[in-house]
Amino acid sequence: MSHLFEALLACSDSEHGQILAIILGHCGLTSVLCSSLKEARTLLSCESIRFVFCEDRLGDGSFRDLLESTSNLRMGLPLVVFSLRHESKKQYCTFIGTRSMFQHTLDRSDRMIAPERRVTVIAREHQHDAWRQLSSRSAGKVILQPSNRETAAGIFLGLTYVRAHDPQATVLIFPSDHFVYPEDAFVEMASSLARAARNLKHWLFLLGASPDSPEPEYGWIQPGAHLGWIDGYSVRGTLAFLEKPNLEGCKGAMRSGALWNTMVIAAKV
Repeated sequence: MSHLFEALLACSDSEHGQILAIILGHCGLTSVLCSSLKEARTLLSCESIRFVFCEDRLGDGSFRDLLESTSNLRMGLPLVVFSLRHESKKQYCTFIGTRSMFQHTLDRSDRMIAPERRVTVIAREHQHDAWRQLSSRSAGKVILQPSNRETAAGIFLGLTYVRAHDPQATVLIFPSDHFVYPEDAFVEMASSLARAARNLKHWLFLLGASPDSPEPEYGWIQPGAHLGWIDGYSVRGTLAFLEKPNLEGCKGAMRSGALWNTMVIAAKV
């Protein structure tokens, strides 16, 4: 193994596994991802691994089988077991701590916007997960999307409600499947985004993030000319969008100064 990984991450769902790997990275742990008990047992021979994170059941065995392997191979190696409800979308899963990414998004929103002014758009088939996680807080306005038509239609549905009730409103749009750390810096920047949208009414503002890796699962923004400053943050035009380029495309985007597209948007309706 050419890289010294500190955490072994055994997860049957690659998308969930990648999210967990990102979260562990923000906690200072480099991780190697596998999807089967057989792979996990092989990787346990790597002496650099100090932690094991394992889904409760993999395709070829359970965490109990891996627990036996860790006891035999590496006495005292910590094993963290997690469970994923495969019928739930990733934003409703709690990967670390006690809150899902959906709940984290609501908490960040409530730091900037009064809960009664929050509009949450939910696909009808996800409503049971969403209502369960909204039950302990002010729900604001919840709109059920009759059928899941992905991001653009969901945003448009929410905007039609806002425009009908407050034609002069400034909106901040947050995806509900983001892991954000540190949150204070994000809240400060998103608040500046909203102030910019209020002051420059005919512009749409999109938050870009400086990449620290060539991530093929993200959308990318190719920034254009520098237009000015908002609260110390650079405002630039947009030359192009790159939607989930391959690895080589990501590397080229990083070299050219491209940014990750967070899909956090501020604008006047």
